[in-house]
Amino acid sequence: MASSSAPPSVAPPYSSSAAASELQSQVQAALDARVAAGRLAPSVVYLSNRSGQEVAQVCSPSASSSDSESRSGSSNREAIAKWGQDEVVGPSSVFWLASCTKLLTAVAALQLVEDGLIGLDDSVEEALPELKALPRLEFSTSSDGDGKEEQHFKLVHREEEEGGYRPPITLAMLLSHTSGLSYPHFHAQTRDYCQHIGLNPFEGTIRSFSTPLIATPGTRWCYSPGLDWVGVLLERLTGAQDLDEYLARRVYGPLGVQGEMTMKGASECVQSGLAPMHVREADGSIKTEPHRVQLDDTKLGYLSGGIRLFSTPRAYAQVLVALLNGGTHPITGGKILSPSSVEELLKDRIPESMRPDLSRSFDCSYPFLSYPFTLHPQKAKQWTFAGARVSDGLENGRSDRAVWWTGTPNAFWFLDPQDGTCGVLATHLRPFWDGEVRDFWDEVEGALHAFVRDEGQTEGD
Repeated sequence: MASSSAPPSVAPPYSSSAAASELQSQVQAALDARVAAGRLAPSVVYLSNRSGQEVAQVCSPSASSSDSESRSGSSNREAIAKWGQDEVVGPSSVFWLASCTKLLTAVAALQLVEDGLIGLDDSVEEALPELKALPRLEFSTSSDGDGKEEQHFKLVHREEEEGGYRPPITLAMLLSHTSGLSYPHFHAQTRDYCQHIGLNPFEGTIRSFSTPLIATPGTRWCYSPGLDWVGVLLERLTGAQDLDEYLARRVYGPLGVQGEMTMKGASECVQSGLAPMHVREADGSIKTEPHRVQLDDTKLGYLSGGIRLFSTPRAYAQVLVALLNGGTHPITGGKILSPSSVEELLKDRIPESMRPDLSRSFDCSYPFLSYPFTLHPQKAKQWTFAGARVSDGLENGRSDRAVWWTGTPNAFWFLDPQDGTCGVLATHLRPFWDGEVRDFWDEVEGALHAFVRDEGQTEGD
């Protein structure tokens, strides 16, 4: 729980100024060039190490162009000229991080386990009777006499399952996306069912993610609103006012990032510092557009543990730094998890029978939201409570111990216990899985791993 006194300031600059300055300049130049050319929307990158030192923080277009020039050797004036003063971003800029929220909710779930309120393999259905009542969806199609395809939906209730039994949904299933739940925007049959019954999956209510199961619990991996349900579970088990109030006490506070991280659209940091939203058009150009995320908290039925977080990249990185240190931040001393709980958080969860599910294409049901994509094709993959892991590592220097995930505005994070690095890329750009963003982030992460390797800073055990 957070101390009543203010914690020490986090993230001092990296002590090896010459080497860090070179990395800073390299990343700044790469970002400035892409933003000025309109290949990327305004973005912020934050890189850190296990000691909690800020290895690099770059923003483009930056209001402090002279500072950018001195560090990168190239001006970001062209980036400002391209986007205008209203689009400049900086260290205090706040971004909607969407599914990056899931990591914090998973941390909070393991706090519940530490506090003895629930076990990982315990059923959640007593606290979440809505899940117990969900039927399982069976989907089929047929053609009429004119060759027109018709959809058929059959709801199989628990008592109608074979033997009248369905395994209960456990906390571990919700955290690992093996509960049988699915997202309508990444599962076409669930989307079609929502359309069939007139359910808007984006309405921001518990009803909006109370869709039927698409598999028997514990038999399939499918990216899902499981962490949304974990957030609801946490509120009910702890009596917290809401998920944000809980996280403020148990995560934001211990890490010293109050005022930079929130789920409340009405918060001062969101109202004053939210970066603009953008869309990439079919011709590849990028334009500014209004935010689609609901900022009026009163219009929401709950605060989503799956997608609601707003944060500066620096603040989010402090969560990663704490996890690289067994759950305790090396500078603030704030503890968010025990070392054993961090091990649970980062442990592989998907049995061999379900691993092919990790290689299935994410064919987004709503093209305005995301491009179709597959997680690292041709690579063996695993899933942890925290996010994805590539079993053989990546060519950019990411090790096989690294865990990462992302959010629909093209936000990305990773932490690598092998060399003690972590990083966050924040931007506001749709559709998700943008190729330019991914190529840039791959380059930046590779530069960070090379920097640590060349500095002889590898801290793996």
